[in-house]
Amino acid sequence: MKTEDYYESKLYMGSETFFSDEKFSQEEVETFIGTIQDDYDITIPVRVTPVTFVSGSDYKESGWEIAAINYPKVKATPSRIDEFMKHLAENLLSRFNQYTICVMDSEFITMFKGTKY
Repeated sequence: MKTEDYYESKLYMGSETFFSDEKFSQEEVETFIGTIQDDYDITIPVRVTPVTFVSGSDYKESGWEIAAINYPKVKATPSRIDEFMKHLAENLLSRFNQYTICVMDSEFITMFKGTKY
């Protein structure tokens, strides 16, 4: 048995590209995440969970919560997990033409904004 202190970092992204109705699938997101993990110096496993964002009666969008935990098998520190999640957010932002992606750790919510806008 192995145990580690609990730690989780999450990011949130929508399923639509900015300024269009173009959508992409969870499969596409998962495949892209796998390529980012393959190119990173440590593989931080993530969980991809469908969510719905609601902001008033005029806005509703499907999307995902992508979360990484302090998985005992990997032995990544919380700071390494945070670094990876921020790296992942920047790459997802660009690849899927997102306006914003938020990353939450135990202290902060960091909003990444696309450079195209």
